[in-house]
Amino acid sequence: MQLKSLLQGVHTYLVGEDSALMVTVLNNIIVKKALHLTSENNEWTRPKITKLLTTHSEAISNALIYVHHSCSALIELTIAIFWIWETLGTRTIIVVLIVALVYAVLNIIDSYVYKKSLRVQLGCRDQRVEFEKTVLNSMETIKMFSWESPFVKKLKSMRGKELSVFRKTLSINSFMHSLNVTSPFVITFVSFVVYGWQYEISDLRFEDAFVLIAIFNYMRRPLHLIIPSLEMVNKALHSATRINQFLIVKQSPKVSSKTTTLPPNEPDVDIKIESANFSWNEKDDTLTDVSLQVKKGEKHAFIGFPLCGKSSLLFSITGELKLTKGKMWVSKGISFAPANPYIFSQSVKDNILFGNDYVKSKYEKVKKIQMKTHFV
Repeated sequence: MQLKSLLQGVHTYLVGEDSALMVTVLNNIIVKKALHLTSENNEWTRPKITKLLTTHSEAISNALIYVHHSCSALIELTIAIFWIWETLGTRTIIVVLIVALVYAVLNIIDSYVYKKSLRVQLGCRDQRVEFEKTVLNSMETIKMFSWESPFVKKLKSMRGKELSVFRKTLSINSFMHSLNVTSPFVITFVSFVVYGWQYEISDLRFEDAFVLIAIFNYMRRPLHLIIPSLEMVNKALHSATRINQFLIVKQSPKVSSKTTTLPPNEPDVDIKIESANFSWNEKDDTLTDVSLQVKKGEKHAFIGFPLCGKSSLLFSITGELKLTKGKMWVSKGISFAPANPYIFSQSVKDNILFGNDYVKSKYEKVKKIQMKTHFV
C-alpha cells in the first residue's frame, strides 16, 4: 500500500509537470502569434486572445492530467477483470464484458451528444459576450436614441437561449455521471447472478466472495474517472479547435532590410515609394498610385478623414500590405511602434527585454531612449 501511494504520488507529480509545460508552450505560441497578426484580422480582438490564454490553453492542460490518469485506470480495470475471470470462470467474465461494453457504448454516444451540446453552448456564450461588448462600446448612442428596451430584450433572449442549452448540457452530464456511478454495482450484481446460474452458489467460498467484492469496490475509482475524462477531453477538443483557428490566420510577413538597393546619390533616404499600388488580398488594390519619400530625421504626419488609408499606408511600409505595382525602398534602420503596445503584467525591465538576453549596454541605451529611467 505504501509503495502504491509512493508511485501514485510520483505519477501525479510528473503529470502535473507535463501539464504545466503544456500550458506554458501553448501560451508562448499564442502570444508570439498575436504579435505577428496583420491588421486585416479584426476578428481576433484582445479579449478573444486573452480568452485563448486564460481558458482554452488551461482546458487542454487539464485534459492532459485526466488522460494520464485514465491510462492508469485502464490498466487497473484490466487487472481487476483478470482476477474476476480467474475466480468466476469464462462464462461469467464474458457476460461481465458484455455489460461493460454496453456501458462503454452508452458513454460514447452520450459523449458525442455532450460534445455537440457543449459546442452550441460555448457558441451561444461567445455571441452573448460579443453583443455585450458592442452594447458597452455604443452606450452613448443607445442612450441618445433611447434604445435601452430593445437591447435589453435582445440580451435577455440571448441569455435565455444560452441557459436553455446549458440545462441540456448539464442534464446530459448528470446522466453520464449516474451511469458510471451505478456501473460497479450493476457489474457486481450481474457477475454473481450469472455465477449462480452456471454453478451452485454454495461452491463460491467466502474468502473468494469477499475478495471479489473488494475487487468490484476497487473498480469504482477507475470507473469514476471516465466521466470527468470524457468531459475534459470534449472541452479540450473544442479549445484545440479555437486555438487552431487562431494559429492558422494570416500573419505579418518579415520585412526585408531593403526591397531594392537605394540609389548611390540618395544615401540619406530611409523610405521611398514610387507610383506603387498595395493590396491586402492581391486582388483588389487598397492603395493606388502612392508616391512618398522620407529622409533621415524627417517627421511626417498623415492627416485625413476616417478610412481614407492612413493606417494602410503605414502597414504597407511594414510589409503587411503587398506591393502589386510600382517600386518601394525601405531602409533597415527603421522600426514601427504601435499606438497600443503590448504591456505584460511583469516588471518594466521584463517588458523592455521582451524575452531577450540581458545586455547591460543595450538595456541602458533603451532606457535612455524610452525615458523610463525613473521607473526601473
